[in-house]
Amino acid sequence: MSFPNPTQCPICHKSNNTDSLTGRCTRCQPIRIDELPPDFQAYARSARFQKYKEFAVGALIGPVLIFIYFFYSAFSKSAPQGFLWLLIGGSVIFLGLSVRTLVRKKDLLTRYYRLAYVMQHGKPIDAEMQYEVVSGKSSSRRFFNVSQLAPGQTWPEGVSHRIEVDIPPRSEAKAVTYDPWKRFFEGFNPADKPKLWGKVYFDTDRSGSAVICIHDGLFLSVSENNAVKFSR
Repeated sequence: MSFPNPTQCPICHKSNNTDSLTGRCTRCQPIRIDELPPDFQAYARSARFQKYKEFAVGALIGPVLIFIYFFYSAFSKSAPQGFLWLLIGGSVIFLGLSVRTLVRKKDLLTRYYRLAYVMQHGKPIDAEMQYEVVSGKSSSRRFFNVSQLAPGQTWPEGVSHRIEVDIPPRSEAKAVTYDPWKRFFEGFNPADKPKLWGKVYFDTDRSGSAVICIHDGLFLSVSENNAVKFSR
């Protein structure tokens, strides 16, 4: 497939803000959610809600702890003064992390816009995959494990056959949700995850970033996949 070459923006005359795939300067032409395809808009709105929620929690947790300290010290003279400074320091750290999260997620729309372009213009790979949810202590991660490829298909060299994806909106998650009782009565082991055929669109920047389409569901690889996977 052919993609536009990165060029200097005709407005700001800089190339560092020009996306190498779409040729769009995101500084002069900021990406809006309504420019994305409907399925990508669902991801963008979900990410925006999560972004502001994390920022609000990080910004409030420090002041709340300090309030609890003063509330406790008002009824007890034994409240250690050093603990107050510890809370103030912790508040600054939490606030800094919240701002960092807010700034880092500004690039989400650019990533979604780029992946939408990949899906519209790229050549897909037909593959059979299993959807897996790995639960942790505080969060969960989602993966697609590639079982096999369709005849004549080639997987990119050096790319892992296990792709981590963003948490999908409910509208997309339906494509990989199954009823274990239905599988039981169909003669399958309910504990075995079903294998589903779908299409995988890889970004040409050799990053491992991908779009996965299964039935009516669309899944986007996490940004962390962009830093690994390929061998030189």
